[in-house]
Amino acid sequence: YYREQNDITDTREFLKTSYSAYLKTRNVRDVVKDVKNAVRDAEGRVDNLTESDKHGYITFVVPKSNFDEFRDEVESLTNKKLYTENISSQNLLNQKQSIEERTEVQTASLANFEKLKKDLATTHALALSKLKNELTTTQNKLFLAESQILQTDDPGEAAALRSQLAILLQTQADIQSREYAENQNFANQNRWLDQSIAHAKTQLANLGKEDTKFENNIETVNGSVNVQWISVWDLIKLYSPINPILIIIIVLLLGRWILVRKGYLSR
Repeated sequence: YYREQNDITDTREFLKTSYSAYLKTRNVRDVVKDVKNAVRDAEGRVDNLTESDKHGYITFVVPKSNFDEFRDEVESLTNKKLYTENISSQNLLNQKQSIEERTEVQTASLANFEKLKKDLATTHALALSKLKNELTTTQNKLFLAESQILQTDDPGEAAALRSQLAILLQTQADIQSREYAENQNFANQNRWLDQSIAHAKTQLANLGKEDTKFENNIETVNGSVNVQWISVWDLIKLYSPINPILIIIIVLLLGRWILVRKGYLSR
């Protein structure tokens, strides 16, 4: 999940920068090639490239640390009047806070599951120890009762001892049944805790990868350069201090005036 609003007390900045440029040139293919080389010189990656005699377009990613140098190189490929750019930055603090919060939750869950596993092992050991003591006591009583039965000649006493022996055998069976149930219950809970711990560790590992991806994202600049062919007439209009059409009209009027003065044309 992502937080919709940032905590105002968190003033950190994780800026993701985007860049786009528009160039006009008489040699589209050469400029596109120069832009591609500039991307590689900046240790970047070209993601898409199309070019023709009239138009070229290239999208790329460059490291933020090399962006200023790359930008200057692209700007130098044409005259300033033939170059426009747009740079925007967005603070992705909400994404960073989301990763941190989920990491905190998973870390707490992992610690809790590990504590439960440790407590479960301790409780299980105590329960088995208690059952073992009970079983040992019962088995001692059984041995004593069996010995007394063999030693007595009194039928009444022998019958009482056999009745006691039956009770002790049932008690032994009950203890063994409780011991089996305890082991089964421990195995089931321990297996569930192992799965929960493994899941929490997987989630933490995924969050670590997400955080690394986030850091890599903000340390790069996504950009595009659009290269457009420009005609000589458009160049003249761009660089001329006055409208070229007005210049042509003035030249024509001046030429006609000269021709009239020389008598080649009538007034």
